[in-house]
Amino acid sequence: MRQCRHIKSSPKPRHKATCYLTYLPTQGILVPGLLDPKRNPVHVPELHGDFSLNVANTLSADLLLRGSSLSRIAPTHDLSAPQVCGLATSLGPSRATTSLKVILHQYLPIFHTEHCVFCRFLSSGNSYKDCGHPCEQHKVHLRNEKGADHLVLADMGCRNTVFNAQAQSGAFYVQDLVRAGVRKFRIELVDEQRVLVVPLVQGYRDLLDGSRSSGDLWTWMGSLSRAGKYLWKFGFRG
Repeated sequence: MRQCRHIKSSPKPRHKATCYLTYLPTQGILVPGLLDPKRNPVHVPELHGDFSLNVANTLSADLLLRGSSLSRIAPTHDLSAPQVCGLATSLGPSRATTSLKVILHQYLPIFHTEHCVFCRFLSSGNSYKDCGHPCEQHKVHLRNEKGADHLVLADMGCRNTVFNAQAQSGAFYVQDLVRAGVRKFRIELVDEQRVLVVPLVQGYRDLLDGSRSSGDLWTWMGSLSRAGKYLWKFGFRG
């Protein structure tokens, strides 16, 4: 699978973060927001537009693919599976194959804040200068009234993102997406156990090459101790 570093920083150090990432042994950079080439004069192998660019139709897709240096884009999370298929069909088989990457498995970010819960509750400091960086040593989950544990992660700008406890999967819509022209897919993991990563990724590989059914993969994912009752299909949204 291709390696891709994700820029996650506040606006002021973004250029510095971009320059830093270009020195890493990576094949591309995942871009969550628009970059001004004149203010970011660095060379990278590829720039991939993330879901946060809100590509929801051919107009926004054309704007980003033709008017920027992005080589690939991921559709916004606001689209359901049939709508993603419609976007791919509208782009045409050639562009859908080369320029569209669909997130097939992920934990949706449901809350984002500049307030750091790690610094507030796990240290006596007031900022990254004196907090001791507890985010690098501890895991934090927020448990809701239903008992679901939502993971909290801190980025390099000390901002916190809360991820849904439910693993969202598009396993039942793979064939529809392929027929619409999509050939590139992404799997996003957060804190899965190491022993589950390889079989999970292999399960999607087998699904894509036709050697495993979506129902079988779904049943297996539903049996995982962490996912279990929190697994759901993204095709029912919208």
